[in-house]
Amino acid sequence: MKILKPIFYLLQESTWAFCGRICVGGLWACSGGRKEPKGPDAIVQLRRDVAARLIKVASDLRSGHSVSVVEDLEATAALLDSRFIPRIQGPPPPRPGFTPSPLPGQSTAPSTTHGDESPPGWDLWKYQKEEAGRRNQADSSVIPSYADDFLQKPLPGAADLGIDVEGSDTLPSLKSQVTVLLDGCGSPSGLVTLVVRQAKAAWPGMGVVVGVDEERQGEEADEIENLADVTVMLTACEKWRRGDLSALAESATTPFVLVLDGVTGITEDLDLLRLLSVAIGLRNLGVEVVGGAERGRDGSWDYVCTKLTTRNYRLTLQDGYDFSRAACVFCDVTSSSFLASTRVVRELPFDLNLPHRAQAIDWALRLQRRGVLAMTCPDVMFHSGRTIRQREIHREVDRNCLTKEDRKQARAQAWAVKRQYRKLAQKWELNVVTFSNGTSIEYTCREFHYDCNAYFKVRYYLLPPCCLKAKNKMFNTIDIVAKENHVPYEISSGTLLGAVKFKDGIPWDFDDDAHYRNADVEKLRRNTQRMRRLGLSPRFSKQVGRANASIVSNYITASSLGGFSLDLWGVQTMPSLGTPEVLAKFPDNLVCFEHGHAPMSIRMAKALIQNQTLSTKHVSPSCYLISMLRVGSNWLPGPWNPGKKALHHYGDNLYRHEAHWRWNNIERPGWAPCPHPGHHSCLDLHPLDGSIPFL
Repeated sequence: MKILKPIFYLLQESTWAFCGRICVGGLWACSGGRKEPKGPDAIVQLRRDVAARLIKVASDLRSGHSVSVVEDLEATAALLDSRFIPRIQGPPPPRPGFTPSPLPGQSTAPSTTHGDESPPGWDLWKYQKEEAGRRNQADSSVIPSYADDFLQKPLPGAADLGIDVEGSDTLPSLKSQVTVLLDGCGSPSGLVTLVVRQAKAAWPGMGVVVGVDEERQGEEADEIENLADVTVMLTACEKWRRGDLSALAESATTPFVLVLDGVTGITEDLDLLRLLSVAIGLRNLGVEVVGGAERGRDGSWDYVCTKLTTRNYRLTLQDGYDFSRAACVFCDVTSSSFLASTRVVRELPFDLNLPHRAQAIDWALRLQRRGVLAMTCPDVMFHSGRTIRQREIHREVDRNCLTKEDRKQARAQAWAVKRQYRKLAQKWELNVVTFSNGTSIEYTCREFHYDCNAYFKVRYYLLPPCCLKAKNKMFNTIDIVAKENHVPYEISSGTLLGAVKFKDGIPWDFDDDAHYRNADVEKLRRNTQRMRRLGLSPRFSKQVGRANASIVSNYITASSLGGFSLDLWGVQTMPSLGTPEVLAKFPDNLVCFEHGHAPMSIRMAKALIQNQTLSTKHVSPSCYLISMLRVGSNWLPGPWNPGKKALHHYGDNLYRHEAHWRWNNIERPGWAPCPHPGHHSCLDLHPLDGSIPFL
C-alpha cells in the first residue's frame, strides 16, 4: 500500500497541472465516447477517472496482478498526458514494428521469434531486392540511385494522425492551408530570389511573403515582386539578423505558415504535406509547431529536439525526446525553419532584442507557458546555410592562470577522488558518478571491472557508455582507412536507426552495419594489418543471395574487444552515386561528397564529371549524394536524407523501442524480464518510447 500514497499525490499534482489545458484547449483523452466536459466539470470528471483507476490498481496489487497494474498505470498516464501511448493497445501487431513489410511476390522473412536467425545483412538484401524489383531492373544486384527515394509512398503516421492521408479530400490543398514566410534577414545574400523561385516551382499557387532588408531591396525585391502570389515587405533587419515574423504573418490569409530561416534550397526533402498532416492530425493534442531536420552547408545532417525545464531559477536544456507520435518526436525547441499555425506566429512574436540562439529558447518557453506543443519530424529535411557539424559547445572558461605545478597538483587531486570512489563503482557497476555540485567522475570499463560481452548482455541490459565508445571505435578505424584509400561507404540498418534516434549506437545492439562497393574489397584487404593494429580484426568472404544466386557480395565481418562486430556488405553500385541525371535534380549550391568523404558543391561536381578530370589525380570523378551523421564522437556517411530512409525502412514506430530482433517476442512486445530485477541497467525498467531515459 505504500506505493499508492506517492502515486496519488503525483496524480493529484498532475491533475491540476493539466487542468488549464483541458479547460482551454478541450483536450480530453480516454473519455469513453461520452460528451466532452467543459469548464469545472472537466476537472471533476478527470479526478473521478483517476480515482477509479487508482482503486483498480489497489485491487490488482492485493491480488498480485502486476501486469494489469502496469497497464492501468500507463493508461492513467495517457489520461493525464495524451502524448504518452500505452504499451498495449488492443491485439499485438502481426509482426515487429521494425521489420520491413514482405516483398511483393516473395515469402515473408524467416521468423526470428522461434529460434530461426536471419543471416547478417538480411535486411539489406531485402532492401536491394525490393528496390530493384520496383524499378524492373535486369541486374538485381545493383542498388538503385537516390532518384528512387522520391517515389510516391504513403504518408507516414496515418494510424496516429487519425486521418485518411491516402484519401482524396481528407487533407485540403496546400495553397489554401499554407503561406510561405521567407525571412530574408537570415538568408545568405543572393539566395532569396533563388529560394522564392524554387518555392513557386515546388508549390504552385501558394502565397509567398518575403521580408527583404531595406538596404538590399534594390538587389532582391525588384526580381521577385513581379512574381505571381509573391508579397515583398521591406523590413529593418536587426543586429541579430532576424526579421519580424509576426509582421510577415499579418499578410498571410491561411491557417498555417511555413517559416524559412536561412534556407539555401528547396528540394523534395522538404515534404510540406507531411508537416501539414501532422499539424492537422495532432492539433487536438495542442500541436501547433512542426519542424524537421537540417542539412548544413558542410553536408552534415542533424535535427534539434531539446527539452526545457525551468525550476528554482534554473533553466535546464536537455537534448532528446520523451514521447513520439506519427513518426515524429515531441520537443520544446525544434528547428529554425518550421510549419506553425498563423495565430501562434502572430500572437507570440520573437523577441528581436535577444541574440539569435536565445530567441528560439525564449520563444519555446513562451510556447510552453501558452500550452502549445512543438514536434520535430526528422524525415523532413531543410537545406540550411549554417554549419551543422560544429555546433556551439558551452564550456566554462577557466580564468585562473595555473602554473605547471598547479596543474600537476590538480590532476593528482582528481585522481585521488576517482580512486576514492572506484570500489563503489565496481560494486554497483557504475560508469559515471555525478555529485551534487555537478562534477562527475567517469570510469573506463576496465576501471570498474565491466566486461561488455555485448552479444549476451543486450538481451536484458543496457550497455554502459564505455561499451558504446568501444563499439564506436570500429567505425573510427574503418573511416580512417576508407578516407585514405578513397573507399565510399554508408552506414545502414541498426547503425542508421541508432544515429537517427540517439545520435549514437543503440544501447541494446551489439553490431554495426554498412555497405560499400564490391570493387573496393582489395583496397580494404591490403589494410588488414593496419586495421588489426587499430583493434579491428576483419575476415573476408563472399555471400550469395538466398533467392538469386547471381547476387554475390564481398562480405567483410570484423570483430573487436567487447564482443562487438561490424558487417560491411559489398554492393555493385552505391545507391548514392551522383550520376549526371541524378545531380540535375538538385540545386547547384548544395553539397555532395568527392569519393564519399570530401565535401564539394554539386556545381563543381557537374563540371568535373563533364571534363572527366579531378585536379592532379587521374581518378574518375565521383560525387556521392550522402549526408554526414553523428554516431557518438564520429561523423559517418549515411543516406542523403537519413530520417526519411530510416522511416521507410523501419516504419512509423521507429522512434519507439523494441528488443533486438534476435530476442523480440512478437506475441508480447516489450523488454524481456531481467534476470536481476531492479538492477539499474535492466531494460525492463525503461520505457518503450523516448530517448532521454537512455542518455
